[in-house]
Amino acid sequence: MKNIKKFIVLMLVFAVCTVMFASCGNKKDEAVASFGGDSYIYADDKDFSDFYNLFTYYYKIESVEEEMSTLEYNIILRNSVQATVEMRLLEDESARRGYFIDMEEVEAEAYEDQKVFENAYPGGFATFCEHWGLSEDVFLTVNKYEALQELAKENFFTTQTVKEEEALAYYEKNKDDFIKKPHYEIKELFLQVTKDTNKEAVYNDAKVYIGMLNSGRSWESVLNTAKIKYNLENGMIFSHYLTGSEIIEKNNLETIGSTNNLMNEVFKNFEEKYGITYSEMFPDGFDAYIEKNEIEEGSFTYKKVLEAHMTYCSEVYNVEMNYAVTEKWETGKCYSFPIYHGGFESYVVLYFSSVEDEEGEVSFEQAKEDIIELILEERREKAFEDFISRRMDEANLQIKYEN
Repeated sequence: MKNIKKFIVLMLVFAVCTVMFASCGNKKDEAVASFGGDSYIYADDKDFSDFYNLFTYYYKIESVEEEMSTLEYNIILRNSVQATVEMRLLEDESARRGYFIDMEEVEAEAYEDQKVFENAYPGGFATFCEHWGLSEDVFLTVNKYEALQELAKENFFTTQTVKEEEALAYYEKNKDDFIKKPHYEIKELFLQVTKDTNKEAVYNDAKVYIGMLNSGRSWESVLNTAKIKYNLENGMIFSHYLTGSEIIEKNNLETIGSTNNLMNEVFKNFEEKYGITYSEMFPDGFDAYIEKNEIEEGSFTYKKVLEAHMTYCSEVYNVEMNYAVTEKWETGKCYSFPIYHGGFESYVVLYFSSVEDEEGEVSFEQAKEDIIELILEERREKAFEDFISRRMDEANLQIKYEN
């Protein structure tokens, strides 16, 4: 569920009701779409309505517009119908060929997605489904659809062997992708502060983990220790999704002796843009500002305020990380202090994993295996797209668009 994780990480999870399709009867002239000559999809078809309302949710949390245009509605309608029909075609074709997806794995993925909304959405997963007109097995449907796509890519097609001269031609055409650049690799452990945790206690935990890493404990062992407490089940969504590795090219960092000048630039840019300092605008934090000004979650104003808050907090965090990496780097050690990211309400432990100073081309021999796998993946994807395109053409899909 890559799309879901993307939106969750941005913390654009809010309770806004949307208008669903009115329930249609089973008369063919009231169908949303038809396919295969005598098959129809109605607005109250569970799979279709789940796709439609989930895609609408995605649109709403990304868009700053209050109303959906006819064009946007038709795009969501088309995508929802196509997903429904494609899923059914794939399910039938897989069964015909004797292939079946692992439903236990699908259910496990769906459960993970449900937990995200249980912890992040006001009122939990059931409220999310109620607000958006979704069935409570919506993620079972979506994960089944994705599993069927992967099953088809892996089993439906015979992929032609990649010849060495083809791999070499790919290498020569894409040489810019095989440039070794000097970089740092850092690992970030996000320890989220929630309404059920004490900020000072989280800070102290971060200091303990820093001490463990600096004394020689491995990243994996400290990470496993932190996960006992800082996990999705405890509502720590950012700890779950943002903890991990990051590659930072050296030429993207400015060596600084002090954070003062860059911090002052961040403060100045915010004040110039909004006519007020960040601390004056948010003296008691983002949530208090929203509550005090009675701003409705999901509204245009809410999104603009959230953008201001998140941008500022990210810039402050990046300045502090820049300083830590360029001034305090010691491979295999941590920065001495946890850095607070106000946008994600997390103390972040920075672990200096590795540094690469060498610059130059990766040779063809070094890259050959990766290139062959890339070409094979492209061929599988192309074969799948061609297959679906043919099957959809054969199905003669007809969608009733809004004028």
